[in-house]
Amino acid sequence: MIQRIQHLKTLDIYPNVVYGTTKEYLGWLKSQDLSDVPVWDDELYLEYHRGTYTTQAKIKKYNRLSEIKLTNAEKLSSLSHLLFKGNYRSSDLEEAWQGAMLN
Repeated sequence: MIQRIQHLKTLDIYPNVVYGTTKEYLGWLKSQDLSDVPVWDDELYLEYHRGTYTTQAKIKKYNRLSEIKLTNAEKLSSLSHLLFKGNYRSSDLEEAWQGAMLN
């Protein structure tokens, strides 16, 4: 992701990106005059987002299934290691978890 941001920063149309902590960002945000920021005070309907709930529900379902399967894989790997001196492949599990958590 950082490499992609570095590449996009070379484009004139890409906004300026500054790396920092949440605390730094919130401090900066509090120092800004936000009186001109528009406020939407009604239902937010995005006309081009029809069917979004269905799509998001499927993605959430599949993400949850991934979490369940990874949790089971960790449990079974632990049992295999403890009972049968099997190989606990922590790097493979960590890589799989990082992919699941990204989604």
